[in-house]
Amino acid sequence: MGRADLEKVLVILRHNGIGNDHYELAAPLSNLANAFRALGESDRAVINYTSSLRIKQKYYGARHPVLLSSLHGLSTVLIGLKEYAKAASTLEVACGIALQAKHKREAEVAMERLSNVYGQLKQEKKRLKVLSRLLHLRGWTSKGIDPKRISKKKAEKVAGTLISIGRTLSNIGELAQARGALWQGINLYQEIPISPHSTTLTSATLSLAEINISLGDLKSAEALLNRIVPLFKSSNLPCYSPLNAAISDAYLAQVTLTFRKNPAKAMDLLTNALVVLEKHLSSEEIPVGRVRKALGGTNVAKGVECSSIALDKTKQKDKAEKMLKYSLEIKRKLAGCYSSSTRLSLSNPPLT
Repeated sequence: MGRADLEKVLVILRHNGIGNDHYELAAPLSNLANAFRALGESDRAVINYTSSLRIKQKYYGARHPVLLSSLHGLSTVLIGLKEYAKAASTLEVACGIALQAKHKREAEVAMERLSNVYGQLKQEKKRLKVLSRLLHLRGWTSKGIDPKRISKKKAEKVAGTLISIGRTLSNIGELAQARGALWQGINLYQEIPISPHSTTLTSATLSLAEINISLGDLKSAEALLNRIVPLFKSSNLPCYSPLNAAISDAYLAQVTLTFRKNPAKAMDLLTNALVVLEKHLSSEEIPVGRVRKALGGTNVAKGVECSSIALDKTKQKDKAEKMLKYSLEIKRKLAGCYSSSTRLSLSNPPLT
Protein backbone atom coordinates (compact mmCIF):
# COMPACT_ATOMS: atom_id res chain seq x y z
CA MET A 1 0.00 0.00 0.00
CA GLY A 2 1.49 3.33 -1.09
CA ARG A 3 1.51 6.68 0.64
CA ALA A 4 -1.58 7.94 -1.21
CA ASP A 5 -3.55 4.82 -0.24
CA LEU A 6 -2.53 5.16 3.40
CA GLU A 7 -3.59 8.80 3.46
CA LYS A 8 -6.98 7.77 2.04
CA VAL A 9 -7.36 5.17 4.80
CA LEU A 10 -6.76 7.86 7.41
CA VAL A 11 -9.30 10.16 5.79
CA ILE A 12 -11.91 7.39 5.71
CA LEU A 13 -11.30 6.42 9.33
CA ARG A 14 -11.63 10.00 10.49
CA HIS A 15 -14.71 10.52 8.31
CA ASN A 16 -16.34 7.57 10.07
CA GLY A 17 -16.09 9.36 13.38
CA ILE A 18 -12.76 8.02 14.60
CA GLY A 19 -10.89 10.68 16.54
CA ASN A 20 -7.24 11.60 16.15
CA ASP A 21 -6.31 9.48 19.18
CA HIS A 22 -8.27 6.34 18.30
CA TYR A 23 -6.25 3.13 18.54
CA GLU A 24 -7.23 2.10 14.98
CA LEU A 25 -5.17 5.03 13.67
CA ALA A 26 -1.91 3.88 15.26
CA ALA A 27 -0.97 1.29 12.62
CA PRO A 28 -1.88 3.42 9.55
CA LEU A 29 0.04 6.37 11.00
CA SER A 30 3.10 4.20 11.58
CA ASN A 31 2.87 2.75 8.07
CA LEU A 32 2.47 6.23 6.63
CA ALA A 33 5.56 7.32 8.54
CA ASN A 34 7.46 4.39 7.02
CA ALA A 35 6.36 5.54 3.57
CA PHE A 36 7.47 9.12 4.22
CA ARG A 37 10.80 7.84 5.52
CA ALA A 38 11.33 5.77 2.37
CA LEU A 39 10.55 8.83 0.25
CA GLY A 40 13.00 10.96 2.20
CA GLU A 41 10.29 13.19 3.69
CA SER A 42 11.82 13.05 7.14
CA ASP A 43 9.84 15.83 8.82
CA ARG A 44 6.50 14.26 7.90
CA ALA A 45 7.81 10.86 8.97
CA VAL A 46 8.69 12.24 12.41
CA ILE A 47 5.21 13.77 12.79
CA ASN A 48 3.46 10.50 11.94
CA TYR A 49 5.75 8.30 14.06
CA THR A 50 5.18 10.65 17.00
CA SER A 51 1.40 10.55 16.51
CA SER A 52 1.44 6.77 16.29
CA LEU A 53 3.51 6.52 19.47
CA ARG A 54 1.19 8.87 21.34
CA ILE A 55 -1.81 6.69 20.49
CA LYS A 56 -0.01 3.44 21.35
CA GLN A 57 1.12 4.84 24.69
CA LYS A 58 -2.43 5.92 25.48
CA TYR A 59 -3.92 2.47 24.89
CA TYR A 60 -1.04 0.12 25.74
CA GLY A 61 1.08 2.05 28.21
CA ALA A 62 4.54 3.58 27.95
CA ARG A 63 6.47 0.29 28.23
CA HIS A 64 4.57 -2.04 25.90
CA PRO A 65 6.50 -3.89 23.14
CA VAL A 66 3.97 -2.68 20.56
CA LEU A 67 5.81 0.65 20.68
CA LEU A 68 9.07 -0.82 19.40
CA SER A 69 8.41 -0.64 15.66
CA SER A 70 7.53 3.06 15.83
CA LEU A 71 10.46 3.79 18.15
CA HIS A 72 12.91 2.09 15.78
CA GLY A 73 11.46 3.94 12.80
CA LEU A 74 11.57 7.28 14.58
CA SER A 75 15.16 6.77 15.73
CA THR A 76 16.22 5.93 12.17
CA VAL A 77 14.77 9.19 10.87
CA LEU A 78 16.30 11.22 13.71
CA ILE A 79 19.72 9.71 13.05
CA GLY A 80 19.35 10.60 9.38
CA LEU A 81 18.56 14.17 10.43
CA LYS A 82 21.63 14.11 12.74
CA GLU A 83 19.40 14.88 15.71
CA TYR A 84 21.47 12.55 17.85
CA ALA A 85 20.27 13.72 21.26
CA LYS A 86 16.64 13.02 20.34
CA ALA A 87 17.64 9.72 18.73
CA ALA A 88 19.44 8.72 21.93
CA SER A 89 16.36 9.43 24.05
CA THR A 90 14.19 7.42 21.66
CA LEU A 91 16.57 4.47 21.62
CA GLU A 92 16.96 4.49 25.40
CA VAL A 93 13.22 3.94 25.66
CA ALA A 94 13.37 1.20 23.01
CA CYS A 95 16.22 -0.58 24.83
CA GLY A 96 14.35 -0.51 28.12
CA ILE A 97 11.17 -1.90 26.59
CA ALA A 98 12.93 -4.64 24.60
CA LEU A 99 15.03 -5.79 27.55
CA GLN A 100 12.06 -5.79 29.92
CA ALA A 101 9.99 -7.80 27.44
CA LYS A 102 12.98 -10.11 26.78
CA HIS A 103 12.84 -9.39 23.06
CA LYS A 104 16.49 -10.16 22.41
CA ARG A 105 16.67 -9.31 18.71
CA GLU A 106 14.97 -5.94 19.16
CA ALA A 107 17.18 -5.22 22.17
CA GLU A 108 20.34 -5.96 20.17
CA VAL A 109 19.25 -3.67 17.35
CA ALA A 110 18.35 -0.83 19.71
CA MET A 111 21.53 -1.18 21.78
CA GLU A 112 23.79 -1.27 18.75
CA ARG A 113 22.16 1.85 17.34
CA LEU A 114 22.28 3.56 20.72
CA SER A 115 26.00 2.85 21.07
CA ASN A 116 26.61 4.44 17.67
CA VAL A 117 24.55 7.50 18.62
CA TYR A 118 26.46 7.89 21.88
CA GLY A 119 29.61 7.75 19.78
CA GLN A 120 28.34 10.63 17.65
CA LEU A 121 27.56 12.57 20.83
CA LYS A 122 31.05 11.82 22.22
CA GLN A 123 29.43 10.26 25.28
CA GLU A 124 32.01 7.51 25.51
CA LYS A 125 31.22 6.26 29.01
CA LYS A 126 27.56 5.80 28.14
CA ARG A 127 28.61 4.08 24.94
CA LEU A 128 30.88 1.74 26.86
CA LYS A 129 28.08 0.80 29.26
CA VAL A 130 25.71 -0.05 26.40
CA LEU A 131 28.36 -2.01 24.50
CA SER A 132 29.29 -4.02 27.59
CA ARG A 133 25.68 -5.00 28.13
CA LEU A 134 25.28 -5.80 24.45
CA LEU A 135 28.36 -8.03 24.58
CA HIS A 136 26.88 -10.13 27.38
CA LEU A 137 23.50 -10.19 25.66
CA ARG A 138 25.27 -11.75 22.68
CA GLY A 139 26.63 -14.55 24.83
CA TRP A 140 30.04 -13.36 25.99
CA THR A 141 31.12 -14.60 29.42
CA SER A 142 34.19 -14.25 31.62
CA LYS A 143 35.48 -17.39 29.90
CA GLY A 144 34.96 -15.91 26.47
CA ILE A 145 32.99 -17.70 23.79
CA ASP A 146 33.58 -20.76 21.63
CA PRO A 147 33.01 -19.75 17.98
CA LYS A 148 32.51 -23.42 17.07
CA ARG A 149 29.35 -23.60 19.18
CA ILE A 150 27.60 -20.61 17.68
CA SER A 151 26.86 -19.43 14.17
CA LYS A 152 29.52 -17.55 12.24
CA LYS A 153 27.25 -14.52 12.03
CA LYS A 154 26.78 -14.41 15.80
CA ALA A 155 30.50 -14.88 16.42
CA GLU A 156 31.26 -11.98 14.08
CA LYS A 157 28.83 -9.78 16.01
CA VAL A 158 30.54 -10.66 19.29
CA ALA A 159 33.97 -9.92 17.80
CA GLY A 160 32.72 -6.62 16.38
CA THR A 161 31.35 -5.62 19.78
CA LEU A 162 34.70 -6.39 21.40
CA ILE A 163 36.44 -4.19 18.83
CA SER A 164 33.99 -1.35 19.51
CA ILE A 165 34.56 -1.71 23.25
CA GLY A 166 38.32 -1.57 22.69
CA ARG A 167 38.09 1.62 20.67
CA THR A 168 35.76 3.21 23.21
CA LEU A 169 38.11 2.32 26.07
CA SER A 170 40.93 3.88 24.08
CA ASN A 171 38.91 7.07 23.67
CA ILE A 172 38.56 7.43 27.44
CA GLY A 173 42.22 6.67 28.06
CA GLU A 174 41.88 3.11 29.39
CA LEU A 175 44.60 1.85 27.07
CA ALA A 176 45.53 -1.41 28.80
CA GLN A 177 41.90 -2.55 28.87
CA ALA A 178 41.43 -1.30 25.33
CA ARG A 179 44.33 -3.43 24.14
CA GLY A 180 42.83 -6.49 25.83
CA ALA A 181 39.42 -6.00 24.24
CA LEU A 182 40.87 -5.38 20.79
CA TRP A 183 43.13 -8.41 21.06
CA GLN A 184 40.17 -10.60 22.06
CA GLY A 185 38.10 -9.28 19.16
CA ILE A 186 40.88 -9.81 16.63
CA ASN A 187 41.62 -13.27 18.01
CA LEU A 188 37.95 -14.24 17.75
CA TYR A 189 37.81 -13.01 14.15
CA GLN A 190 40.80 -15.22 13.37
CA GLU A 191 39.19 -18.23 15.06
CA ILE A 192 35.89 -17.90 13.17
CA PRO A 193 37.74 -17.44 10.74
CA ILE A 194 37.25 -14.39 8.54
CA SER A 195 39.52 -13.35 5.70
CA PRO A 196 42.77 -11.71 6.86
CA HIS A 197 42.16 -9.24 4.03
CA SER A 198 38.83 -8.04 5.42
CA THR A 199 38.40 -4.35 6.15
CA THR A 200 37.07 -5.21 9.60
CA LEU A 201 40.13 -7.18 10.67
CA THR A 202 42.77 -4.92 9.17
CA SER A 203 41.26 -1.72 10.61
CA ALA A 204 41.01 -3.38 14.03
CA THR A 205 44.67 -4.39 13.76
CA LEU A 206 45.58 -0.77 13.00
CA SER A 207 43.68 0.34 16.11
CA LEU A 208 45.61 -2.21 18.18
CA ALA A 209 48.91 -0.97 16.75
CA GLU A 210 47.98 2.61 17.67
CA ILE A 211 47.33 1.57 21.26
CA ASN A 212 50.57 -0.42 21.45
CA ILE A 213 52.47 2.69 20.38
CA SER A 214 50.72 4.75 23.05
CA LEU A 215 51.66 2.10 25.64
CA GLY A 216 55.26 2.07 24.45
CA ASP A 217 55.12 -1.49 23.10
CA LEU A 218 56.85 -0.53 19.87
CA LYS A 219 58.00 -4.03 18.96
CA SER A 220 54.44 -5.37 18.93
CA ALA A 221 53.22 -2.28 17.09
CA GLU A 222 55.89 -2.71 14.43
CA ALA A 223 54.93 -6.35 13.86
CA LEU A 224 51.25 -5.44 13.48
CA LEU A 225 51.95 -2.53 11.14
CA ASN A 226 54.28 -4.56 8.94
CA ARG A 227 51.50 -7.14 8.63
CA ILE A 228 48.79 -4.74 7.49
CA VAL A 229 50.62 -2.07 5.47
CA PRO A 230 51.06 -4.32 2.40
CA LEU A 231 47.36 -5.24 2.63
CA PHE A 232 46.26 -1.60 2.74
CA LYS A 233 48.42 -0.91 -0.33
CA SER A 234 47.11 -3.83 -2.42
CA SER A 235 44.46 -2.44 -4.75
CA ASN A 236 43.10 -5.92 -5.52
CA LEU A 237 42.16 -6.62 -1.89
CA PRO A 238 38.93 -5.56 -0.13
CA CYS A 239 40.90 -3.81 2.62
CA TYR A 240 42.72 -1.56 0.13
CA SER A 241 42.97 1.91 1.67
CA PRO A 242 45.61 4.50 0.74
CA LEU A 243 44.54 6.50 3.79
CA ASN A 244 45.05 3.65 6.26
CA ALA A 245 48.31 2.80 4.52
CA ALA A 246 49.51 6.38 4.99
CA ILE A 247 48.50 6.45 8.66
CA SER A 248 50.26 3.12 9.15
CA ASP A 249 53.40 4.45 7.44
CA ALA A 250 53.34 7.49 9.72
CA TYR A 251 53.16 5.22 12.76
CA LEU A 252 55.96 3.09 11.34
CA ALA A 253 58.01 6.26 11.02
CA GLN A 254 57.64 6.81 14.77
CA VAL A 255 58.59 3.21 15.51
CA THR A 256 61.52 3.26 13.09
CA LEU A 257 62.88 6.42 14.63
CA THR A 258 62.35 5.55 18.30
CA PHE A 259 62.79 1.77 18.30
CA ARG A 260 65.05 1.11 15.32
CA LYS A 261 67.02 4.38 15.61
CA ASN A 262 66.89 4.88 11.85
CA PRO A 263 65.98 8.52 11.12
CA ALA A 264 66.64 8.28 7.38
CA LYS A 265 64.13 5.45 6.93
CA ALA A 266 61.69 7.22 9.24
CA MET A 267 61.85 10.32 7.07
CA ASP A 268 61.26 8.25 3.96
CA LEU A 269 58.16 6.66 5.49
CA LEU A 270 56.88 10.00 6.73
CA THR A 271 57.38 11.74 3.40
CA ASN A 272 55.41 9.02 1.60
CA ALA A 273 52.65 9.20 4.20
CA LEU A 274 52.31 12.98 3.99
CA VAL A 275 51.69 12.88 0.25
CA VAL A 276 48.50 10.87 0.86
CA LEU A 277 47.47 12.57 4.09
CA GLU A 278 47.71 15.98 2.47
CA LYS A 279 45.17 14.94 -0.15
CA HIS A 280 42.71 13.64 2.44
CA LEU A 281 43.15 16.62 4.74
CA SER A 282 42.42 19.06 1.94
CA SER A 283 39.09 17.34 1.31
CA GLU A 284 38.36 17.11 5.05
CA GLU A 285 37.70 13.38 4.81
CA ILE A 286 39.39 12.51 8.10
CA PRO A 287 39.76 14.10 11.53
CA VAL A 288 42.95 16.15 11.63
CA GLY A 289 43.55 15.01 15.20
CA ARG A 290 44.07 11.45 14.06
CA VAL A 291 46.61 12.59 11.48
CA ARG A 292 48.54 14.53 14.08
CA LYS A 293 48.52 11.49 16.35
CA ALA A 294 49.84 9.29 13.56
CA LEU A 295 52.53 11.82 12.72
CA GLY A 296 53.62 11.75 16.33
CA GLY A 297 53.55 15.50 16.80
CA THR A 298 57.14 16.72 16.67
CA ASN A 299 58.68 13.42 17.77
CA VAL A 300 60.01 12.72 14.31
CA ALA A 301 61.32 16.26 13.95
CA LYS A 302 63.11 15.98 17.29
CA GLY A 303 64.67 12.73 16.17
CA VAL A 304 65.99 14.34 13.02
CA GLU A 305 67.29 17.25 15.08
CA CYS A 306 69.17 14.84 17.34
CA SER A 307 70.56 13.13 14.27
CA SER A 308 71.76 16.51 13.06
CA ILE A 309 73.59 17.11 16.33
CA ALA A 310 75.20 13.68 16.11
CA LEU A 311 76.37 14.36 12.57
CA ASP A 312 77.79 17.69 13.63
CA LYS A 313 79.77 16.03 16.41
CA THR A 314 81.25 13.62 13.91
CA LYS A 315 82.28 16.62 11.79
CA GLN A 316 79.80 15.89 8.99
CA LYS A 317 78.67 19.50 8.92
CA ASP A 318 77.06 19.50 5.47
CA LYS A 319 74.81 16.57 6.32
CA ALA A 320 74.13 18.04 9.76
CA GLU A 321 72.94 21.33 8.27
CA LYS A 322 70.67 19.54 5.80
CA MET A 323 69.22 17.37 8.56
CA LEU A 324 68.58 20.37 10.81
CA LYS A 325 66.90 22.24 7.96
CA TYR A 326 64.71 19.24 7.30
CA SER A 327 63.79 19.04 10.98
CA LEU A 328 62.62 22.66 10.92
CA GLU A 329 60.60 21.99 7.78
CA ILE A 330 58.82 19.06 9.44
CA LYS A 331 58.00 21.15 12.51
CA ARG A 332 56.57 23.90 10.33
CA LYS A 333 54.45 21.49 8.31
CA LEU A 334 53.11 19.67 11.36
CA ALA A 335 52.34 22.92 13.16
CA GLY A 336 50.14 23.98 10.26
CA CYS A 337 48.32 20.74 9.57
CA TYR A 338 45.15 21.95 11.29
CA SER A 339 44.54 24.04 8.18
CA SER A 340 42.98 22.09 5.34
CA SER A 341 44.76 24.35 2.87
CA THR A 342 48.23 23.69 4.29
CA ARG A 343 50.49 21.67 2.06
CA LEU A 344 52.06 18.83 4.00
CA SER A 345 54.35 17.34 1.38
CA LEU A 346 58.04 17.53 2.17
CA SER A 347 61.20 17.48 0.18
CA ASN A 348 63.19 14.27 0.00
CA PRO A 349 64.83 13.54 3.37
CA PRO A 350 68.60 13.94 3.60
CA LEU A 351 70.34 10.67 4.28
CA THR A 352 72.60 10.15 7.25
